[in-house]
Amino acid sequence: MPPLTFFFSAALGAELEGEVRDTSGAPLSGVRVVAYDERLNYAVATTTSSGRYSLTVPAGRYRLRAVPEDDSPAIQRFWPEAWSFCDGEILTLTDDERREGISFTLPEGGVIRGALVDAEGAPVVGATVRCVGDDARAAYTSREAVSDGGGEFMLQGLDADPSIPADYAIRVDAIGYPAQYLGPTYEEAESDRVSLTLGETVDLGVLPLLAGLTVTGAVEGPDGPIAEATVWAYAEGQVVSVLTDAEGRYVAAAVPQAPRSPGPRRAATRGRTGRARTAPATRASRVEGRAPPSTPGPCGCPERPPYASAWAASAPISPGSRGCFTTTPAP
Repeated sequence: MPPLTFFFSAALGAELEGEVRDTSGAPLSGVRVVAYDERLNYAVATTTSSGRYSLTVPAGRYRLRAVPEDDSPAIQRFWPEAWSFCDGEILTLTDDERREGISFTLPEGGVIRGALVDAEGAPVVGATVRCVGDDARAAYTSREAVSDGGGEFMLQGLDADPSIPADYAIRVDAIGYPAQYLGPTYEEAESDRVSLTLGETVDLGVLPLLAGLTVTGAVEGPDGPIAEATVWAYAEGQVVSVLTDAEGRYVAAAVPQAPRSPGPRRAATRGRTGRARTAPATRASRVEGRAPPSTPGPCGCPERPPYASAWAASAPISPGSRGCFTTTPAP
């Protein structure tokens, strides 16, 4: 949730009070209750163990939203029972007004579960799995889970219509692996979607992750190895950045593998102008450096005049090849 975007004095505001419960009447703690004004500024309160909340806001017109925690089976709602912002009822509040009984009842949502494994079938532990609604009905829903010791995860509290499935995109971030989506694929637009109705559980089974490449090398200048140079590896829409050590060496791990069909791939170094070369590793490609165009971003470093940067373009990395990466001074 973004930070609070307006400030006010409690003495001059209106007070809202209520509670959040599930359909059985049990209180829901840790639910964020958000009050949005007409300019989408907002204030946030969190429900207590008894499910109660209290908000003080300036006089104005507001819509309220209840957002459960990621590990809650309850779905989010706009007050009183709307799934979209525009369908939420508007509350008009005046200074020093106290409005009680602004309460929510949140039903249970759908569940997506599965198990992450590596290429050998061993569980991938501690990966962050995130799903985001991919259609109008689920657009306000996003949930996260972390894979356990068996690689298993469970995303719950997913909103949908009781009879019409909603679609969700799923992303996985794991240490030592490139960011990836259900398919598996590196591109969200190409990924599979999971469809479910309200309260439905979808088991994805065992999901092998795409392994990344590890590229090693060294960056050298006229006077020898360059320490603390930044090396970027660009592949499949992702960027992996690392620093060289005291001897100019670097290890870029979790670089996405090349697609089966040829496609663009870029690499860049930032440091004193010099030469970067890959070590005789199993996966590298020969690329010839060229000066980059004058563009802002990571390829330029005007704040560090003694330094320059360079780009190189190459074909997709192919296993078993051996080569070098040579840069030329940037203008």
